Amino acid sequence: MWLLLSVQVAWAQGLEDGGCACFRGETRGNDVVDARFRLCRRGSMVDGGFDWTGRSSGRSFRVLEGTIDGSTLALHDAAMTVSTPKDGWRFCAVESYALTLGADGSLTGTYVSEACHDRASVTLERADCAAGEVAVKGPRRELVPDEVQACRDRGALWLSDPDYYERTEIQAGSGWVPVWQVLDRHQGRAGYLLVYPQSCRVVVAVVAPDAPMSLVPPPGSSVSPEEEQMLRRWSSRW
Repeated sequence: MWLLLSVQVAWAQGLEDGGCACFRGETRGNDVVDARFRLCRRGSMVDGGFDWTGRSSGRSFRVLEGTIDGSTLALHDAAMTVSTPKDGWRFCAVESYALTLGADGSLTGTYVSEACHDRASVTLERADCAAGEVAVKGPRRELVPDEVQACRDRGALWLSDPDYYERTEIQAGSGWVPVWQVLDRHQGRAGYLLVYPQSCRVVVAVVAPDAPMSLVPPPGSSVSPEEEQMLRRWSSRW
């Protein structure tokens, strides 16, 4: 009984209700990643961020959301606000983090990204939070990536309350160009957007309840087969 109590107390000190904790370590999957997590708990809900520095792949910052049950955390990527992959790499959302808080302050487990065929181990230790470091809080519209915001400022797109961003690449001719995938839900409809940061070209797929997908190309343009394929894959994930 005493042993069980001591473990529970140690775990509670790791991520207390109403508090936040930071962890450092690495993940090992398609790449070895120097990882820094900051997690905050509100009852059974957890949010925070994953600062990803890949030794080969590049850098990303992922907004995390999920739940905690005892010492077990089930998280997923809610947004990717930084995505700068190196040549030959691309970043995808992580659909599932299965993590365990240890009595020693460790955070270990696995993550799975089906889109990137990446299954990784996660090995983190408790770390001091950096001075001035804050958790990811508030509506996700405050987390609009700079490249997407620049297109908004130019009047190239309108967003109501977007709640997911992911930077990837799309085939264009014989090469690949960067594009943001944005999910924007509004009044029962879901808008799946492709936003090209270099040109601010925006292609939208609108999905309403009990209705087929409707593709909306930019004025005077059309939706390419590659764009339609990406939008259909994109919408099928939700």
